[in-house]
Amino acid sequence: MTTDDLCAAVRGVWTADTSADQAWSATWPSLGQCAVTALVIQDYLGGELARAEVDGRSHYWNVVDGETIDLTRDQFASGAPARNAATRSRSYVLSYADTARRYDLLRASTAAILCGWVTRRSTAAEFAYSAGESVEFLAPGPDGPATLDAQNIQI
Repeated sequence: MTTDDLCAAVRGVWTADTSADQAWSATWPSLGQCAVTALVIQDYLGGELARAEVDGRSHYWNVVDGETIDLTRDQFASGAPARNAATRSRSYVLSYADTARRYDLLRASTAAILCGWVTRRSTAAEFAYSAGESVEFLAPGPDGPATLDAQNIQI
């Protein structure tokens, strides 16, 4: 798996359910996805979680081996400055219940894409998800629907 594969998988499974912003739409998919996206990227690539205020809103991204990885920067005006940038711990970011719920969903959906269990186009339609429990694939398989423990995904 390349970094490009990971980034494409994450972008391919952003939905209103993984967004922190109720204005999310498929035409603006990165809106409200920054914290959960940064957590999933960190799962695979390590590094630090960075946070700053951009256009008066909280924004998260990754710093891996000194390189910035920010899949959601396009939700802000081009050139908008990041103010008061600092690192945050995973435990801090996940201390917010809604963020933890959205992260679990994005993490499970990303893993399903990377493992080839579903395609980017079908992911949202094929998943039924309950935070902290399991993901059920609604598309029929050879032995019926498959389940995946969303808490113990290993790639």
